[in-house]
Amino acid sequence: MALLWQVTKDDELDNATKCATIHVMDSILDLGLRDNVTEGVKKLGILMADEIPEEILKLVEQREAARIARNWPEADTYREALNLKGYSVEDLLTALKSVNLTLNLTNFLIHRVHSTV
Repeated sequence: MALLWQVTKDDELDNATKCATIHVMDSILDLGLRDNVTEGVKKLGILMADEIPEEILKLVEQREAARIARNWPEADTYREALNLKGYSVEDLLTALKSVNLTLNLTNFLIHRVHSTV
């Protein structure tokens, strides 16, 4: 892994050489660097907006409303409800700050954490 990092930072190597070297290293280490991005995201359990059930979106909206109101215990209750249904929500740095409750899914990563739901 350290060698892979050195390759990416080496100013003496051109980008084509770096890319080829990293691809060869990936074929040996099987890190998935050559995988399709969409497939990689799915392997991480991150859902696309059209894959999130309506019930989960409603809980995320309610949680965000509680966060905007700074009602942390209620927001935590919604987070736990999501976890019990097999989902987790990761707030991103661009989290909503307005009182507009229209859910903007670019502010969250919603993960599927259990396969039993």
